[in-house]
Amino acid sequence: MANSIYVLDINDYQTRRQYQNKALSSSYALLTMMDIAYTTFGIGDDRMVHWVGLVIDVQNLLRNWRKSDSDRYKNLK
Repeated sequence: MANSIYVLDINDYQTRRQYQNKALSSSYALLTMMDIAYTTFGIGDDRMVHWVGLVIDVQNLLRNWRKSDSDRYKNLK
């Protein structure tokens, strides 16, 4: 959803940032659900390591994207 916002002013940036934050917080919720699934359904260690690694990669991408936007739009008023 954040990518659908074309930033022209501070309000656009704030809305875009909210969506980015929601995506990051959803990734944390996903990790929690994955932990529950791991203990409940006995998912293999190798499989969990792989999927947790992917989610962590996405979290890092999201953080870098937010940082990039912060730098890009720092002069908006």
